[in-house]
Amino acid sequence: MNQSSYIAALLLLLLVISLPAAARGPTIKDIEEGDTVFLYEEDLDLSGITSDGQVSYLARIEDGEPKDPRLPVLDANAWSVPSYLEEDELGAYAVINGSGVWEGSLFIRAPELELEVTLAEPYHYENVEGLSLPEGTRIAFEITSVEVGNWYRVGSVTPAAVEIVVTLPGGAQTTSFGGQDLSSISISDPVVYTDDPGKPGSVVLDDLDPGTYKVQARWRTPEEFADYADDSNIIEFNVGDRTGIDTTPTTAPTTTPTPTTAPPTTPPPTTPTPVITTAPPTTPTPAITTAPPTTAPTPTPAPLSFPLVIIALCAAFVFAFLRR
Repeated sequence: MNQSSYIAALLLLLLVISLPAAARGPTIKDIEEGDTVFLYEEDLDLSGITSDGQVSYLARIEDGEPKDPRLPVLDANAWSVPSYLEEDELGAYAVINGSGVWEGSLFIRAPELELEVTLAEPYHYENVEGLSLPEGTRIAFEITSVEVGNWYRVGSVTPAAVEIVVTLPGGAQTTSFGGQDLSSISISDPVVYTDDPGKPGSVVLDDLDPGTYKVQARWRTPEEFADYADDSNIIEFNVGDRTGIDTTPTTAPTTTPTPTTAPPTTPPPTTPTPVITTAPPTTPTPAITTAPPTTAPTPTPAPLSFPLVIIALCAAFVFAFLRR
């Protein structure tokens, strides 16, 4: 690829990044040019992408050309995204019209969920997963679904929602926790917190049984996601004081006095001092006798000649270069 091709590719990339997010309409089932559809979706209307309202098939775009896999479209007004597509088969697809001409494109992606637990606003940067939290702590759940939050929408309407399911220490499960109803949280952005404006609010860990709590985000709508898409990871945190954790810090201070007893062991260095006094008489005599022999064979001229040779070679090289 030559330089002009690289520049053209860079300009195309910048153009794609600068384009506004495509939005479906007038309903969530109506797909337009450049829209994103998701695995498991059903009865999608692709007729608005082509001029003749017909779609023969979709072909994955690779190196700027439609290639396999090809996804047949039997009915452009009610097409379902194949659920068998692998991760490396997702991406941009060319829309081939009824005449076999590439006339548009769309993206196929997977609806993914990721969950984290943090302190409540304004401390969302403090992840508390796996920690033991005292009663009264205010927390929030962070839900990440980048693709759905960006693309599954009609204008400002975002139909996708999840529920936060909390498993209590005794094994019971609930979506009502810490004074909040977590049964339906809209995925209105790529990342949402349960205490964002318009969301349920912060969760207060109050009047709870001590122990380990497990939390998972599960798809609630659309129905295809709830039935087939993967739910989020499971996170854990602990509520209340646990003896296994609290006793460790208390014993740590008791160990600090122990190092203070170590300095009294310095009196033994009184014995090495006489050893040092006896050592000098023995070491100087051999040191003086051995020192002259080592200095007698003066190896200094040899290293001196080597730099001179190097300098001479460098000078010759510079001189030859200047003559050119």
